[in-house]
Amino acid sequence: MPFDQPAAGPTPPAMPPPLQPGQSGQPLETTLVARPQVTAGSLASRTMSVWWQNLWRFTGLMLLALVPLVVVGIGAAILIPSLVNRGARFEDSAPLVFGLVALVAVVALPLAAILLGGLSYGVVQHLAGRRVGIGAMLSQGGRRVWPLTAAILLVMLAILGGYILLIVPGIMIAIATSVALPAVAVEGLGATAAFRRSLELTRGYRWSIFGGLFLVGLVQFGLNMVSQLTTLIHPLLAAILVFVVVLPASVLSWILPAVAYHDLRVAKEGVDTSALAKVFE
Repeated sequence: MPFDQPAAGPTPPAMPPPLQPGQSGQPLETTLVARPQVTAGSLASRTMSVWWQNLWRFTGLMLLALVPLVVVGIGAAILIPSLVNRGARFEDSAPLVFGLVALVAVVALPLAAILLGGLSYGVVQHLAGRRVGIGAMLSQGGRRVWPLTAAILLVMLAILGGYILLIVPGIMIAIATSVALPAVAVEGLGATAAFRRSLELTRGYRWSIFGGLFLVGLVQFGLNMVSQLTTLIHPLLAAILVFVVVLPASVLSWILPAVAYHDLRVAKEGVDTSALAKVFE
């Protein structure tokens, strides 16, 4: 399957039926749905706008969702070196080490699902003109945690398969399936249905999504470089910069797929933004 295909042109408006005897010649009033263009620049700029207007909400959501993972990670960081310092044999410590690694993996996937599902909810609600809190985003992510987790696993396996073949197929699959998680969060689809839905929605716009992610990645890379350079000047200032700027900006690449999902639904299907937001009610 090619990476991208040109999107089908807009369907011309249907001609009105011929007037019957006794009918008025006044045309019926119609409502035209504005269908925006979806480009790399529009996706990147809208992502930045949504992120900036929800900066601390999205950052708070990320921090709260990752607290259990941080706790487990800190526990592993304390326990494993202590075993090494005590001279414990590998045969004795291996079950504990592998158990901690497995625990991190088991905890990480559902947490990522809650975070990404909550972000999708927050982005769609914001684009509908509604502002939601951190608790509401966590709640919505938790409602669909298992379909989201299954979708994450399916997408990861597909991308891994692409990378095993070559790097480029892995990137192509990642872009083509980039809106699968928002499809689960908004439409309530299962993992395989969301996978197919993403392939359908992104067709004709995959280069735009790739370009948008590239532009957002440049912003994140620039902020990371500034943080690294600041370390040479003052480590404390660099730490503050990481917490205040770099960490909040890390969600940009997670926000863009939700923006792309929304804009593709509007551009390709003429769906009204408020209708997308109402599915959560």
